[in-house]
Amino acid sequence: MTDQAKRLRGPSRRPGFSLLEVIIATGILAASTVLLLSLFSTGQRHADRAETRVLAQMLCQSKLDELIADPSQLRTVDDELIVGYIDWTYSVDWTPSEIDGLVRLRVSVSRVEEFGRLEDIAPALSRNTFELVRWTRYRPSNIDSDLTFGTKF
Repeated sequence: MTDQAKRLRGPSRRPGFSLLEVIIATGILAASTVLLLSLFSTGQRHADRAETRVLAQMLCQSKLDELIADPSQLRTVDDELIVGYIDWTYSVDWTPSEIDGLVRLRVSVSRVEEFGRLEDIAPALSRNTFELVRWTRYRPSNIDSDLTFGTKF
């Protein structure tokens, strides 16, 4: 058989891909590209959350360390702005325990979504709140003398 006769037999003998195969391959490529792009956006969102959580933990630990280093600063604070971080607030609460000289110290930091909306902060913990609790000793001489057992500042 000659080359010309082979060509005249029909399209089934031609080398290459059919139109249907090309359309299916393009569809598979498009679908996999969309899935990969959605994974990138999900990964970025999780990275942003992790960064926020690490910053909150650092701020909370810093405030807790300040209070432990200088117990004379020990007072109850509600939603006070953190110096240098205008979109973060902190709260401090401490409660004496039944054991003399032992205090439960709770420090929480919260991210304010919009600056100036401090009155809208919900008392319940949200995803933008990080809290640390430490049981620590204190010397009554470092605490104001007008305090009685079981009361807070």
